[in-house]
Amino acid sequence: MEIQLEQSLAAAVRYVQDHTEQGVKLYFDEIPENFYVPSVYFPVPRTASKKVTFDTFLVTVYFEVWFMASSDWLAEGAAVGVRDSLLLDNCRIDSFSKDGKSTGKIFHVTDVETNMVESGIVKLSFGIQHYFSKAQDAEASIGKIHLSMAGRPDALYSAWLKATEEQRKGGNE
Repeated sequence: MEIQLEQSLAAAVRYVQDHTEQGVKLYFDEIPENFYVPSVYFPVPRTASKKVTFDTFLVTVYFEVWFMASSDWLAEGAAVGVRDSLLLDNCRIDSFSKDGKSTGKIFHVTDVETNMVESGIVKLSFGIQHYFSKAQDAEASIGKIHLSMAGRPDALYSAWLKATEEQRKGGNE
């Protein structure tokens, strides 16, 4: 079974959403001028890649999630709650198919941390690392995660839009 890049992005968003207080407003890409609190803001993830061996590469997708609340304590509590859940789950996020069923695949997260951004805003950050090897006659993939054009910002943004499509339809933006 091939897993698309947007599937790993959607899994990270779903994990945060599932471990956040119900009724929290979700924002993607930009924060509106009149935003609600409590809310969670998902900036577009960024990627970095490096060569590991002659035929192996490492691609890391970096996530930032901002927890915004009426006080520092509430924002910190929300961010730390998700951070601690990730750590207690052994830094693993389950993957789901479009119909919401578990695929049985997991993504490993690294560098899980929280930082104060400003008053009432605490940032949770983590990375999902994928190793891939490109054979001479094979398409670039991470295990079975398709990464064609993933290094280009417009391709990553397209994957991000597709991954967050359901949340955006729900009127949470």
